[in-house]
Amino acid sequence: MASPSSIPQPPLPLAGRVAIVTGSSRGIGRAIAIHLAELGARIVVNYTSKSADAERVAAEINGFPTREEITGKGSRAIVVQAKVSDPSQVKSLFDAAEKAFESPVHILVNSAGVLDAKYPTMANTSVH
Repeated sequence: MASPSSIPQPPLPLAGRVAIVTGSSRGIGRAIAIHLAELGARIVVNYTSKSADAERVAAEINGFPTREEITGKGSRAIVVQAKVSDPSQVKSLFDAAEKAFESPVHILVNSAGVLDAKYPTMANTSVH
């Protein structure tokens, strides 16, 4: 019987790619971040207020088995707090990703969401 290490692994289509997933500390964003990591991407787990949730997502991703084709040093996932409604924090989010993974960001998934009665539709939502 073949050992698990001798069984060929399918290629990881996102190996070496860096992804930022906003709102990835829970819900749909969490699921997206984990899926992208399973495909080989290095992940920036973004959150606004629940750091413990974000740390759990990053720990789960960083616990994935090591694969040779995933390039880069250090962790497969990092945690960065940033409000995506603030342009300066968005810039800091990208800067942190590029510094941590020594690579530009290749994938951006905007999954952050806010429920606020002041903004009943996306069209009525401003940056500030």
